[in-house]
Amino acid sequence: MSTINCRIDGLDELLVRGWAFDKANPRVPAVLHMIVDGQEVGVITCDRARPDVHAAGIAPEHVGFEFRLPAALLDDEMHEIEVRDDWRRNVVMFVNHEPATSLTAKISLNPEIRSFVDGLRQGAFEGWVLRKAHSTAPFQGDAMIRVTCDGATIGHVRANRHRGDVARMLSASPNCGFHFVPPASVRRGFPRDYRFYLMPDDVELSNSPQHTSVVADAGEAQLLDLMDSVDSLHRELTRIRRQIRDILPRPGHTLATYDTWYPRYADALRRRIAATPDAPDAPLVSIVCPSTAPTSPSSRPRSTACAPRPTPTGS
Repeated sequence: MSTINCRIDGLDELLVRGWAFDKANPRVPAVLHMIVDGQEVGVITCDRARPDVHAAGIAPEHVGFEFRLPAALLDDEMHEIEVRDDWRRNVVMFVNHEPATSLTAKISLNPEIRSFVDGLRQGAFEGWVLRKAHSTAPFQGDAMIRVTCDGATIGHVRANRHRGDVARMLSASPNCGFHFVPPASVRRGFPRDYRFYLMPDDVELSNSPQHTSVVADAGEAQLLDLMDSVDSLHRELTRIRRQIRDILPRPGHTLATYDTWYPRYADALRRRIAATPDAPDAPLVSIVCPSTAPTSPSSRPRSTACAPRPTPTGS
């Protein structure tokens, strides 16, 4: 029998966790050979930190191990797991404080599901669902969804529509969305409970049930007529608004009203020039506005000097 002391802390899907050390040479990390159904599937060096084991005074600190079994063992069948040392001697494993030379276990699938029912949009339920078979598998779409209304199945839909938002969020397949139109038999205009289940295990999706009402065909037609009426009113209001603007007089800036608008323009121009960054190398441009028969000092010919902004390249 081997001199290695081995403890199995757990078997989670394919991951075997525990710690081991060689009682004959505890300073050197122990080496374990993992045997499943008589076939070697991997070699483990027990050198992970386990401060809990060291604090208990059982062994040195670096005696831990984690080993992932082959994915082919996820078949819901019973498998015999053994551990041997470099000399191919059986290592006694302690599982739940009980010694054993082998461990028989059924390695079952533990699928992970991500999903969400977005809700009712324009008479159809929308959402998405992703599933991976086990912890190391990628998320996949194209799942089958069963839909019920008040407990009765009303249809199935495949979640294979493109959802780029979900793909970016989860780094997964984008073909995971679904779009389900309830049949006419459940469109009664009053709230009902709609539930969504992932097949074949009947796992209810996130944000299900949806307690809402679906408009019947007659009600939908009436709503469409109302929408057309609203569109027509909007077009008519736009036409009337344009007519009003055409009728209203528009003030113009001419020489006849020079005394009225020039003081305001000059103040705005000075503020704009003051806010312009200094450009010492740019030429100054003078704009002269003559006035005929000025009636006030403010309406005399004006000359304003300003520094133009540099013209962007390519303009």
